[in-house]
Amino acid sequence: MKKFDTLMNKLPIIYALFIPVNFYMHILGATVCNIHPAFFIVLDILRILVIALYGHYLALRYDESKNEKDVSNMFMFVAGIAFLAFVYNTVVSLGLSSVTRSANESIMVAAMVLELMIETIAFFHIAKQDAKLITVIWVGINIALGIVALADLNNPGKNAFWYVMIALVTRDLYKARIIYSQELVNQKQDVK
Repeated sequence: MKKFDTLMNKLPIIYALFIPVNFYMHILGATVCNIHPAFFIVLDILRILVIALYGHYLALRYDESKNEKDVSNMFMFVAGIAFLAFVYNTVVSLGLSSVTRSANESIMVAAMVLELMIETIAFFHIAKQDAKLITVIWVGINIALGIVALADLNNPGKNAFWYVMIALVTRDLYKARIIYSQELVNQKQDVK
């Protein structure tokens, strides 16, 4: 039980590091490398597990008396979407469905966008508990990411892939900062 408690205390750091690394490994595998699909299946299963455990961690940390929003259910919803996308993609990849490649990519992108939107809202509520400036920067980063992604969709001739990647890296670094600052607040409250 002690090992589980230690793992739960490290979960924000694991979430902040693993989720972006997982995403960038998928991008790397899709664009540059020829990595065995089993590796990505394991990564996807671990991703779902990390998201669900982080949601559980937030549920354990939730304090009703502080009058703050419980965002743990949002992370459980993201884990559910990730699981459904994983099952769908596995079925399509195994050839058990007659979905075209472009339709499959569209469905996977829609699932990813939905996950990003829900995660953005959840981290908005987490950041709001900490400071107004953090909230403004978080919203600004996500709006910039949306504008760059929409510009790429509207004019695919201009390769905005790297701009989207830079915006995503900035978003992930700032998300890690939000998690870290929230953990500092939680540690101070635990000491009291």
